[in-house]
Amino acid sequence: MTSLLQTITDLDRKDLILQNGCPTLMVPIYSSLPDLAIGYRRFLMARNGLWLEAKPPWGHFRFPLWFSPGPLPYGRVNSVTVLVSGPVPPELIELCRNEATRKAKISKEWVGWIVWDEEGGYEYLPLEVIEATEVSVRYKVPVLPEGTSLVMDFHSHPFNMAHFSGTDDHDDQGGMYYSGIFSFDSGMNSKLTLRLCLEGFFFE
Repeated sequence: MTSLLQTITDLDRKDLILQNGCPTLMVPIYSSLPDLAIGYRRFLMARNGLWLEAKPPWGHFRFPLWFSPGPLPYGRVNSVTVLVSGPVPPELIELCRNEATRKAKISKEWVGWIVWDEEGGYEYLPLEVIEATEVSVRYKVPVLPEGTSLVMDFHSHPFNMAHFSGTDDHDDQGGMYYSGIFSFDSGMNSKLTLRLCLEGFFFE
């Protein structure tokens, strides 16, 4: 009889690359769950279904993706939302809101990032805009210094549309960060809509 280990080692090399990059772990019942390395993600098959766990340098997250209709023969896990340096400072959010408002007043979209590094914590990073219109914004994607990570990717709608568009969904397919939209009503009152993006999965 072919062993499970042999079956795994006989996989095509491309499958091995994919599974090493994003493994699925059966949650143990009688042992501790192994730690996830910083910068990686994995799927967890737990007693109640399938979970996604991700660990960007600035946080640690675990969310359910699918609930099983019956108990599975694996261990239990809990939801996790941890920010290494605590919540993003409100003054940085307000700075972004003010920049978006300034552009909305002239019917232009705006874009900006909040980044994090272990030594300096959170910081606002303005982006070099190539072209901005009422419905789109193109910008030069910066190369972040080593040890610096994107935490929040903001853009604005200078009109009253507080949901993410199909273009937003496409743009947020890769990486681990929060995506945010500032939208505005006719009186220039703003609303912030946020979601957490973990390698193509969205958690609002």
